[in-house]
Amino acid sequence: MFTKLKEYMDYKRNRKIMKRELAGICAATFPAIRMFSEKQADFLQFMIRLADSTKDVSGSELIDRVMKEITDKLSAGEPS
Repeated sequence: MFTKLKEYMDYKRNRKIMKRELAGICAATFPAIRMFSEKQADFLQFMIRLADSTKDVSGSELIDRVMKEITDKLSAGEPS
């Protein structure tokens, strides 16, 4: 009977440790996930805007406009 109680106490202690570790992992990863998803949303908005602005353009003008938009975005120093 004492072994059962000891096993139960160990189980409860390990469960508390596991919950604490899981909370620490979540506290570290959730902000990173949120930041990543925000950047992806910004990138998607940029691509949608770029596609809308170049849908009636063809040939070398299309390439020029796409390259200009990308270089403007990169040179502006925006995080997305």
